[in-house]
Amino acid sequence: MRHVGKELRIVRVPVRDYTPPTMEQVEQFIQEVLHNKARGQATCVHCAHGLGRTGTMLACYFVSAHGHDPEMAVDKTRKLRPGSIETSDQEELRSELVRRRRGKLRNGVLLLHDNAPAHRARQAVETADQCGYEMLPHPPYSPDLAPSDFCLFPNLKKSIKGRRFEDIEDAISAVEEWFQAQNDTFYSQGLLKVKDRWQKCVTMQGDYVEK
Repeated sequence: MRHVGKELRIVRVPVRDYTPPTMEQVEQFIQEVLHNKARGQATCVHCAHGLGRTGTMLACYFVSAHGHDPEMAVDKTRKLRPGSIETSDQEELRSELVRRRRGKLRNGVLLLHDNAPAHRARQAVETADQCGYEMLPHPPYSPDLAPSDFCLFPNLKKSIKGRRFEDIEDAISAVEEWFQAQNDTFYSQGLLKVKDRWQKCVTMQGDYVEK
């Protein structure tokens, strides 16, 4: 990696012609593109002919960052650059990327946050947009819509109420033990309550549900 002048940054990912890149190289490429995009910078991708290796990297990017399925990613890449992705091994890499990322957040995610400055920061908003997340509107401050406020913290407070801790490490240990003791149902039920609370918040035009 080296800098040329003030604007152009060159990142070389060596891949043999007519072969697919490794998964580590794909991840490196995707992170470079997201890094540039978050800063409003464009990314130019090329290989010897701009078809096989270039097309493979672009298709993997569409799978990872845009949530496309493998076939859609190839179709989009070949529409943008006819002749892209030249070998079966290069095509198979897209499916491998999907398998590795199965279960991770992708398109179709509704993101609810509490309007904290860090959540509204430009880089946070741009990253959520790149991942295909839809940000839900939120009143300036409403603990009624935050599972941490109406589910998590009240139960945690009940657990440690009246207890005395020797030091901060003792308190941290008690909190961590409580988190680990909760089963999946506890967390899922808290999240499911958001739907009803959201409707109440809409009905009350953003006013608090609980007073």
